[in-house]
Parts: sequence; structure tokens; C-alpha cells
Amino acid sequence: MKTAIKCFSFVLVWTSLFAQTLTVNISQNVGGDSLVQPLLGVISGPTPPYNSNASDITEELQDIGITSIRNNDYYNDALDMEGMFGCGGCSTYPCWSCDPEDPTNYNWTLSDKLFQSYVDGGFEPFFRIGGEYQCEIRNHDYKGPRDYEEDNYIRAAKKVVDRYLHWNGSQGTFSYLDLWTEYPNSTFWDRSADEFEVFWGKLYDTLKTAYPELKVGGPGLLFTLFIAKGQTDNPKVRETIDFLTYLYEQNIKPDWIGWHLFHLEPADYYNGGKNMRRLLNGTDLFSFVPWAGAGFFEDTELICDAYYLGKIRVDSLGENPQVLPDAMVNKYFNRREGSATLSAVWMNLQMTDIKRAYYYRANDPESEPGPISRDSSDALFSGLFFGDANGSYKPVAYAFKLFSRLYNNYPYLLSTDGFSEIGIADSLWILAAENREGKYAVLVSNVDFDDNLSFRLKINNEVVDTNRYTIRFRTVNNNENGEALHNQYSPNFKIKSMNVMLIELEKKSVLSVGQELNEPAVIKLKQNYPNPFSKGAGGNSSTTIEFSLAKTSFVSVKIFNMLGQEIKTLVNSELSAGTFEIIWDGKDFAGNAAASGAYIYRISDGKNFIAKKMLLMR
Repeated sequence: MKTAIKCFSFVLVWTSLFAQTLTVNISQNVGGDSLVQPLLGVISGPTPPYNSNASDITEELQDIGITSIRNNDYYNDALDMEGMFGCGGCSTYPCWSCDPEDPTNYNWTLSDKLFQSYVDGGFEPFFRIGGEYQCEIRNHDYKGPRDYEEDNYIRAAKKVVDRYLHWNGSQGTFSYLDLWTEYPNSTFWDRSADEFEVFWGKLYDTLKTAYPELKVGGPGLLFTLFIAKGQTDNPKVRETIDFLTYLYEQNIKPDWIGWHLFHLEPADYYNGGKNMRRLLNGTDLFSFVPWAGAGFFEDTELICDAYYLGKIRVDSLGENPQVLPDAMVNKYFNRREGSATLSAVWMNLQMTDIKRAYYYRANDPESEPGPISRDSSDALFSGLFFGDANGSYKPVAYAFKLFSRLYNNYPYLLSTDGFSEIGIADSLWILAAENREGKYAVLVSNVDFDDNLSFRLKINNEVVDTNRYTIRFRTVNNNENGEALHNQYSPNFKIKSMNVMLIELEKKSVLSVGQELNEPAVIKLKQNYPNPFSKGAGGNSSTTIEFSLAKTSFVSVKIFNMLGQEIKTLVNSELSAGTFEIIWDGKDFAGNAAASGAYIYRISDGKNFIAKKMLLMR
């Protein structure tokens, strides 16, 4: 039975005609469990393109809390079918007409190196079978296999999956398999839509049959913006519906469906996620689809497997595209405008039922910190880090770290009445979560270009002030990286234009009212070892977790999956001061072997807690 949790209800109040201070009231309502989702995935990285001077950003991605990497490349085919399987002596590139059983038709050099970088960094691979639409080293003469190449392609794809799923003897290095990069458009498939449907169905059937333990899905449905706007008659939306209709008629039910959105308006991510679910369920504006009422796709997960802030602004109907000037694109990609807007995007994605999200991309190997060095907008790319030798952080990387802090330390998402209306009306996006140990976190983003915004927080109609709460916050903008922890001494918060804040609240006990807690750290937690860990010589997967206590404390050590669900309690007792080692055998409460993937282990004494990430491979 799930335990009832608190839900936050946000109410808009104007405290005066001129001050226009937004009051956010956090109230308790009975509801079901709702977990903060692990939207901490990126596309590409951590190694740079082999023809780039950019640095390896493994440590940087670990620092900001990235948990998973989707294997698009930097236009170099390193982990694409074109680069791994191909025939020599062809007049075209790619070419898949040769024998997929012949090992000489495979080139694993670049793909092995890139996949090993995921494993070495402790990142869970989100493994994609497909390709880039273009390659800077070798031009693509066509997109996707020809009809006479399809069977070879699918047989080769199975060999690729088998190689990396069982990398270095592991029983499973990843849990999600992504089939195809993007659809519908001619960028990745230049044959007919009917031919794509048949090909994708055969690819899915082959790989799902071979690897039933994997969550197999895709492709990245591209025109989500029109779905977000409710344009059911749009030709591209109709093409998406046709693809799903084919799956329904052929009784092909993917474990998950991907969608892409490259857009500047945070609210459209909320509407996109909501309408994508309505599309799969065949409800509301999509009640006309053939599977309406059948429940066929209702258990299919939704994953936003590619998103970034695009270079094009459209009107409210998703039409009349306007290419933004370079100076504005630079702000969204490289300055505080990007960190504020993307933080609002994450909040909107959290309010849908998606399970994962993958930002495009880890770093931008074309750019360096400072002014735009080239006139062409082609020199501007999205990315968390610059492409200089230091892997310099962009503001959006620091914003990712704020969100990671919320995800790791406050796993329970709290509902927000009027969530979307507040953001649209006032440019102030707010998301709240708790850890069930008496602490709350509120992520706030101001996406207004000109105005600073004021707001107050209440919990159960009780003003959040320093008489009742210890209040601290972190800020990300062009000058602050979110590392400094600021004390808040007033119930009135102010957030500057295009800034992000993470506010952390802890209600004081009667004895501590009026006192500031400045207690030294009582818990130290080391990285587990080995990490990653896998099936050993004795047949069991195990890893050691070491921690130390400065004083006698009642301690819990728990294991969580990346959905925030507790799967194992290792310690739940009073321990004396000292250093301790405990072993996790890779099994859950029921004694079943946990699936391959990333996990969080967290130690708490009821007041302090530390969490770290580890990777299990089978």
C-alpha cells in the first residue's frame, strides 16, 4: 500500500496593488505517491569528437549529477549503424548490402571507445540504434537502409545490441533500447512513410523478441509542438497518428514512445507531454484515433528523448517561424537566459508523466567562453559545457546541478494547483518537493526578460520566515554558479530577471527557534567500490559502501532506483561513532536481482543526509 503524501497547492495573491508580490501557499492534501523523475540525461559525450580540441567532460558530467547518456554523436558516426556496420568497395555511404555474419564488415574502434567512456563514468547508456542525419567526415548519400538492405541492417543491429548489452561479460549494461533517431521527416528516412512503418515494426519485433528484458521503444516523434498546440488536422500530426495506427493494427506495443521538442516556451513542454499522453490513451482531442477506448498504449511509457531551446520562435499556433538573431541565440545557449528557461522546462516536464528526458547535448565542441567568435548562427550550438580545453561550465550546467540536488535529496514531487497558469501569467515557474524527513525544496525560475519578481512562501497558511524555518537558497545566473549557500532573513523573496533559485526549508524545533544551526558535518559517505560493479567470480553482484559517523546516531542507509523508489534498506539502527563498511549484493527487498542501471544510495540520521550514485551491470 502506498503511503499518503503531502501535496502543495499554490495560490496567487496580490499583497498590494503596486508591490505585486506573489504568495505561494503550500498546503496539505491527501494524495498518492508522486516521485521526482530522473530528467538528468544528456545526448552525446563525455568524450569529444575525435577531430575536436574539446576536453573529456566525464568529471564535469558527474559533478552536475548526469545519470544517463543517449548515444547520438557529434556528426561522426562513432556509435551509429553507419559507422559500425558497412560494406567496403561501395560507391555510396552508407552501404549495408554485405553479410552481417561476417566480422570483417564491422568496425568497433570508435564505438568501443565511446561506449567504454559511458561505463567508466558510471553513466547508464540509453542505447540508440539509428544514425545521425549527416556526417562531417563522410557524406551520407541516403537516409536509412534501402529495401534490399533492411534484413541485413536488422541482423547487424541485433549483433550491435548484443555486443554492448553484454559488454565485457556483463549480463546487461543498459535497460532502454531506442529504435531510430527521429520520425516523421526526411532527415533520417528518405523513403515512404509506409515503408518506414513496416521497417520499424520488423526492427522492433526482432530486438524485442531477442531481448525481452529490455524496454524497447522509439522513434523520436518530431512534431510534438503541433501536438502541444492541439493541431489534430496538421499533416505532420496525422503522419504521427498513421504510424501509431500501424502499430495498433499490427499489435505492436512498444514499451515506450519517444518525443522531441526544440522550443523556447516552457509551457509547450507541459502541453506537449499532456497531449502526447492523450494521444496514446485516445482521449480528449484524440478520441477519434482507432485505438480510443481499447487501452492499447495506456501502459506505454513516454520519454522526451531529445530537447533543447531552439533557434526559432513561433507564434501561439506553432506557425510563422522566426529565426532568432545570433545575439539572442547566444543568450539562450550560453547565458543566464538558457539556465532560467531550461529550469522552467524541467518543471513543466515534471508535471507530465514522462519517465526520462535527454538534453541535446553534453557539450558544444564548436564554442568557447566569451563573445560570439563567428558571424554565422551555425557557430552556435546547445550544450552544457563549452568546447574549450577546460570544458568550461555554461550557466545551464549549473542549473542542471541545482535540479540534480533537488532530485537526489527531495525525491517526492508535490502537486501544484494552478502550476501552468502561474508560469504563463507571471513568468515565475515554481516546483516543490520534500524528503519526508521534515525538509522541503522549492525550485524557482524567473523567465521574464525585464522584471525582477517578488514572492512569498507559506506552508499550511503559515508564513515561511526565519522564526519558524531555517531558510537557505542557491542562485544561478551569469555570475553565480549555485555553490554559495545564502541565508534568507525575510519572508519576502526576490528573484531577478532570468535567474534560478533553489530554496531549501527546514522547520525549526521549539528549542531552535531564533537559532541558526551551524553544526559540523556528522556523516561522511564515500563512493562505493567497485563502481560500476557486476557479476563476480562467485556468481554474485556486490559493492561496498563505506561511511563514518562523528557521533552516535540512529542511521538509515537505503538504495533507490532512478525513479526514486526505495528497493532495499541496508541499515536502520543506532550506531556508535566510527567508520563502517556495508555490502549491497545487488538484490531488492524480495531477494530478486536488481536490473542493470544506475542507483542512488543514501545515508541519513534523520537530520543530515548524503546521496551518491552507482552503476550496476549484469
